[in-house]
Amino acid sequence: MNNNDQNSNQGGGFHVHVNSPGNNIAQQMTITINGNVYNGQAQEVQCQYTDEQVAQALLAITGKDKVLNNYQLWLGACCLLMARCDFPRDLERCCDRIAQLPYGSETLPIECKYENIRKFSYLRFVREDVDTWREYQPKEDEKKLFYGCKTVAEELDKKLKQKY
Repeated sequence: MNNNDQNSNQGGGFHVHVNSPGNNIAQQMTITINGNVYNGQAQEVQCQYTDEQVAQALLAITGKDKVLNNYQLWLGACCLLMARCDFPRDLERCCDRIAQLPYGSETLPIECKYENIRKFSYLRFVREDVDTWREYQPKEDEKKLFYGCKTVAEELDKKLKQKY
């Protein structure tokens, strides 16, 4: 990429460059972002949920007999919120944002703490888009955590779509 191709990425989006050798010409480009398909130029995806809705959805899935029932499973919630709700892509900042959500008079029965998930940030599934998790084949040493996180992400997504 030369200096003429470099553009500011202040909007948090990304650039796709298609280099086509020979006589191949890219007639149309389809881009999928968080399950939304765009033809042509990518558009910035905004979270369609309010902070209050996110807080209520998290309260609904967190607790002893619920799907988010241990500290490590917050990794699944973070991955979904980073992908769908424009939460910071840095796990520590994502946890801080979750802690600042308006929970009203309620408190999360299990708090989202960075120190409980930071050691898992190297896992391959954390760097994958949550929309690819259905087909993702975890390594043996990450299976239990992955399937727990996947369940948390799916349940959180379902609760968000109910728009508390």
